Amino acid sequence: MKQFLDQFHLPIKDSLFMERVAFALAEKSIRGYNGGNWKSEIVEDVRILMIPESDTGLYTFRGTYADTTTDRLTASAAFTYILVNHVWHMLNGRLNEQQNDAFHTQFFDIRNMVYADDATHCINTNDFFAITD
Repeated sequence: MKQFLDQFHLPIKDSLFMERVAFALAEKSIRGYNGGNWKSEIVEDVRILMIPESDTGLYTFRGTYADTTTDRLTASAAFTYILVNHVWHMLNGRLNEQQNDAFHTQFFDIRNMVYADDATHCINTNDFFAITD
């Protein structure tokens, strides 16, 4: 998780805050989440936070109208997108220009990667949008 957090150039207290938000968000939004080893992975030049591996390889996100069950990569990309947006807005009043640019870049890089017509990733776009809508 450190490599993922380091890309935002946050002071240690804000990095720890983002880490706590990630754990709380996972616990709230992913059915059956019970912790584990968080790592990051680069997908098409975008670093995403990988949800710890589950026994089944599937992850179910609680939804307002319906739950969405998907693979680890799709779940992790959607989770990262939501986390970055959430923390970006929570810290917005205290971010310097470099930090704000890092959140902006990360957020839009994930979105653009998923939207790309010539994508080589295996992210399930239907599931991604069902989770992030």
